[in-house]
Amino acid sequence: MPTRNDGGTLMARLAANPLLLQPGCEDLFAHSIIDMQSDAKFDGAMNVSDNMLADDFWDDDDEFISWLRPYTVQDGVLTIPVKGVLMNKLSIKFGSYATGYQYIEQAVIRGMMDSDVHTIAFDIDSPGGEVAGNFELAEFIAEQRVEKKMLAFANDHAYSAAYSIASAAHSITMARSGGVGSVGVVTMHMDVSERMDKMGVKVTFIYAGKHKVEGNPYEALPAAAKSRIQDRIDRIYGEFVGLVAANRDMDEQAVRDTEALTYDASNAVDIGFADRVGTMKEELAELSMAATEMEHTMATTTPKTPAANEGGITQAQMDAAVAAARTEGAAEGATAERERTSAIMDSDEAKDRPAAARALADSGMDAEAAVTALGKMPSEAAQAPKADAAPDAPKATTPAPTPFAANMDGPEVGAEVAEPKAKDGAVTSDDLLGAHAAATGIDRRAKAS
Repeated sequence: MPTRNDGGTLMARLAANPLLLQPGCEDLFAHSIIDMQSDAKFDGAMNVSDNMLADDFWDDDDEFISWLRPYTVQDGVLTIPVKGVLMNKLSIKFGSYATGYQYIEQAVIRGMMDSDVHTIAFDIDSPGGEVAGNFELAEFIAEQRVEKKMLAFANDHAYSAAYSIASAAHSITMARSGGVGSVGVVTMHMDVSERMDKMGVKVTFIYAGKHKVEGNPYEALPAAAKSRIQDRIDRIYGEFVGLVAANRDMDEQAVRDTEALTYDASNAVDIGFADRVGTMKEELAELSMAATEMEHTMATTTPKTPAANEGGITQAQMDAAVAAARTEGAAEGATAERERTSAIMDSDEAKDRPAAARALADSGMDAEAAVTALGKMPSEAAQAPKADAAPDAPKATTPAPTPFAANMDGPEVGAEVAEPKAKDGAVTSDDLLGAHAAATGIDRRAKAS
């Protein structure tokens, strides 16, 4: 069991100082610290954190240090976890309980120096954390945006101190079940004087300096002391609002008007607190594809000189590549659809069955299966007018079956194509469905009564 008292010290430090924390998360915040302290790895983790300035900060050969200070790069993307309580003067990430600002900073520094890294992604799920060290970290991250791409992902929540970090990235993507915001500051004063009286305990302070014991929990908080604390909270709040407004290119008043509210996927983008709703996996896949295309393009078009591409892929190049990849994906989809439709409509089988061919093309059926189905269908013939029809009566025609009508027909076992049911040779919906059944094995024809 742990023998150190760092957990209690951490709790006291957090309780005594202003926090950037989502309202209602106080219990989660406290239990994260308590659970971390009770973990068998806690003592060893604190020893590693104390040595945060050692030359072997990134000891990749040490399994325990690698667990506390993960550095994961895949396809040129460094992923930095921002999990649990966010704390100053902590140079590790301890599971999902807590993450230190110094660990995040050192990970960014290493990523900036790593020539294999073109993008840094922050994987965030945190209710917030300490004020101390937070703004400095967010400003540092924002300064690096000119060199490499920074992406933030709310997986699932990025509140308060965590949102401050997210705002420093180029963009914020949030999960459908995620949340962002809570731009506010909170602190608390606990007055236990009445409880102490009931216990028969009296605390006497011996001090020098009028305000030396101001705000202690053993006596009521004086109005003047409360006013001074409020002034400090207001100043911190102003800095927080200004930082978010600058990072997100928003008006400061618009940030203030949120009044520390949190936002989910239904309104975060409209407010300006997120850029899109999606998954980290999908966006990083797009990024990887874009980077691969960019590297290929540069390899085939850039002169092979020592100075060529010395700085790696730039942010502007990466942005252009990502946009091109997304546009290319949409264009490829449209091209594939046109090619599928043309393959059906221009086939020899469609020449004598244009109505059926159009219906199959509109249904989204695979081109090869559709052409096979058409080949098993009888040719379409114009319906001759009935002998007893009036000379001026319009000629009756059989409408081409539609995908909607076809789907309304019931299932039938078997996939044989029956003879056309219409005596005049016109194609009926059952004929079309029979051909579809022969090609796919899925029969939607109505059973005979």
